[in-house]
Amino acid sequence: RDPVIFDSSPGVIKPLAFSAFLNFRAYKEVNIEPSLIDKERGSLSLDGAVNFYDWVFRHEGIYLSGYENGFYFRDLIFRKQNLKYLEQTVLGSVRPPSVGYQADQEILGLNVSKGYVQNLYFPLNDSFLELIIEEDSLVEIRVNNIVRRSIDLDAGDYIFRNFPVDYGYNIVEIKAYSNETEKIIAEKSLTYFFEPELMLEHGEDYSYSVGTPIEKTADNWFENSGLIHSGIYRRNILDNLLVGANFQIFNDHTILGIENGIGLPLGRLHVQASHSSNINTSKGFATRLDFKNYSTLVKEGLLFIPGWEFGVEYQNKQFRRINQIYINPSDALSLNSGVSIGLTRWVGIEVRGYYTFFEEMNRRAKGVGCSISNRFLLNTRFSASYDVDAFGRSDWSLWFYGSINVPYTNNNLNYRRDMKTIKWMF
Repeated sequence: RDPVIFDSSPGVIKPLAFSAFLNFRAYKEVNIEPSLIDKERGSLSLDGAVNFYDWVFRHEGIYLSGYENGFYFRDLIFRKQNLKYLEQTVLGSVRPPSVGYQADQEILGLNVSKGYVQNLYFPLNDSFLELIIEEDSLVEIRVNNIVRRSIDLDAGDYIFRNFPVDYGYNIVEIKAYSNETEKIIAEKSLTYFFEPELMLEHGEDYSYSVGTPIEKTADNWFENSGLIHSGIYRRNILDNLLVGANFQIFNDHTILGIENGIGLPLGRLHVQASHSSNINTSKGFATRLDFKNYSTLVKEGLLFIPGWEFGVEYQNKQFRRINQIYINPSDALSLNSGVSIGLTRWVGIEVRGYYTFFEEMNRRAKGVGCSISNRFLLNTRFSASYDVDAFGRSDWSLWFYGSINVPYTNNNLNYRRDMKTIKWMF
């Protein structure tokens, strides 16, 4: 008989053929030191969506108080999507994906894309283990020598798939213990590489968008003249090697870029480079290298294991992004790094720093920041930073974020010392 297929990760969610939702949001912002703008501002918004199989219609309306008094009809989106392969076509107010040095620009237009993130609805992990059990047994699913699941199974032929793996290289083991003798009667194993910022081997993703850049200003949409074209293509030529290219064109300004992602035993290395050309400026280039280890996220049961990352970036002064207004004052070399660690299952601490050297100006900018987060009962984060700009001017900032876990709500309270505002959202 055919083997029984067993999903090792329980609780796979499947989309509904028809669904609808409504969201109500409100926020209130108070300026501690009144400036030229209003001392208090706020908004009420109502947005909703309806889906019928692969078709989605979404809209949003918002009422703004303060100097922008009035009701505005904002987003209007029609989307055709394929959840299995994360393919979608969107028409309306779109913020297409951006990579490298592309401008993160909202447009009124069209976007066609295929995603690469592993999909919760349809497991894309095609690795599996087949195990023949001669008698009733207790079966353990182990990932990196940690038991992730134990199940009692009758004698038979089973295929195990969709394993709950960790970042990086994984050793997956299936062991069957006899119910009578408690000895191992069958076992198999495999190695599997998982990095969500890469794809499965020979996997690919792409995105193309065209439309008019828009900004949601106080009184209405402001439309810039001309069309902006953006494109991305990525492909994993091995299970741990990604290559890609991207472009962005707006009037006479063009950005061309390449990228490379490599999954290494300790972490993920990402290299990006871009070239810009504009009829009004010289041609410029920029490149960036980032390395991030696989423990940058605090995983349950793994405490006091630090996550760390560092990056190096170089830009010459002729390089400009599509939406960059100012001109770079000098060629610049930047270094940044960060370390994070979980003190308990709920409390974590993170320290970050940066250093930038402006070559022609012979000046330096630097800064350091620290944040402490808590996920026990209340979600809170305290952050503080100290910065010195290229002209020797220094400043410090303090930021607080807090929210309460209330079903069907998204509430939070923000305080920023540098912006002198308190903002509450429900």
